[in-house]
Amino acid sequence: MRETGDDYKIIDNFEALKDLARTIDREETVGVDLEADSMYHFKEKVCLIQMAARDVNVVIDPLRVKDLSPLKPIFKRKDVCKIFHGADYDVRSLYRDFDVSINNLFDTELASRFLGYSETGLEAVLKNKFGVTLDKKFQRKDWSRRPLPQDMVAYAAKDARYLLPLAIELKRELEVMGRLCWVQEECAILSKVRPNTNNTDPLYLHFKGAGKLNPRSLAVLERLLQYRRRVARKKDKPLFRIFGSRSLLELAEKKTAENEAA
Repeated sequence: MRETGDDYKIIDNFEALKDLARTIDREETVGVDLEADSMYHFKEKVCLIQMAARDVNVVIDPLRVKDLSPLKPIFKRKDVCKIFHGADYDVRSLYRDFDVSINNLFDTELASRFLGYSETGLEAVLKNKFGVTLDKKFQRKDWSRRPLPQDMVAYAAKDARYLLPLAIELKRELEVMGRLCWVQEECAILSKVRPNTNNTDPLYLHFKGAGKLNPRSLAVLERLLQYRRRVARKKDKPLFRIFGSRSLLELAEKKTAENEAA
């Protein structure tokens, strides 16, 4: 566990991770956040895991500590509440990359929606509840780069530490409104989501806007989507950096119109 001089520590080796697991094992509530590299690579991966408890605020580097088995029992324990904000992506990513399953999840973004908040992003909710302003300038940076600049790591460490007091406040409001059990039911369902591993479906089935195309245009779109995926994999770039979705949709419609006019 490496001291940083800030209010967090960096976990970049297996022994430090085991020490962390023993410490967190005594906690009843743990805040969790992730940083990934989906903006920069074809096959996205989790690049940082931030965890916070009463006297714990750590940033785990899973690109250096590839074995996260010491943390698996904590995520599975039903008597330890894991706090996320917008958990869907995080739950899928933890399962995909580390085979981590989660029990007793509480999603503060979901709770905010059940409370009727007009803005439910973490930045907006924290400003509303605590007057805290988060600096999101690193949100779209490449988290897979190593070494990471210290200011990027410090940025990542901030979000998780706010999740615990935020969850307390939101649960209190939900109890007053009689909606806490609703959120808990939805969180139980959310904890079971898994990444889509079915690679046999046509790509257009998961493409926004494909539903308005006729069969010929769908066939053209599918070929374009297959081509985009091949290029993206070869160049190790995300799909949108090869061709934008709107451009592909327009191209499929235009190509079909040209063929019909010929």
